[in-house]
Amino acid sequence: MRCQPASRAERLAFDFESDAELDHFFWSCHTLFERSTQHASRGRYSLRVKLYPSRYPGISPSFRIRNWSSYKTLHFDVFNPAPSTLTLYLRIDDAYSSPAYEDRYNGTLRLQPGLNRLSIALDTLETSGTKRTLDPLSIKRFALFLNHPREETTLYFDNFRFLSR
Repeated sequence: MRCQPASRAERLAFDFESDAELDHFFWSCHTLFERSTQHASRGRYSLRVKLYPSRYPGISPSFRIRNWSSYKTLHFDVFNPAPSTLTLYLRIDDAYSSPAYEDRYNGTLRLQPGLNRLSIALDTLETSGTKRTLDPLSIKRFALFLNHPREETTLYFDNFRFLSR
């Protein structure tokens, strides 16, 4: 059973109701992910992500939407089952050639225990060093990760969606 369709002002990117959505997430060492019926915020499934101690374990979805210019915000939900606050790091690139830290967007998201409904204002995305505004017509990479976690961490992601201007 599917949820109600998204409104015209909303474009759903991932809700994990289909196994096929996992094909849009890059697998990397020290990170395992699978669909789960736990902590879904839309529909029946979420994405359970296990992050193991290493440098930067995380997920990097390949959005089918490369041109973000007609959207105002990106929203998604993260359930943190830990009893303490975690810091999730966000990286967004608008160039293919793995830009230096100063020439990409770098942000932090504080995850409280329980459900976190996150929103990223797309028109405020600028690079860390040069303060250049990211090109919304050319988003190449989106990554969510932990920075050198000391213990295994599990998070549940769901309901990635873009909202129009």
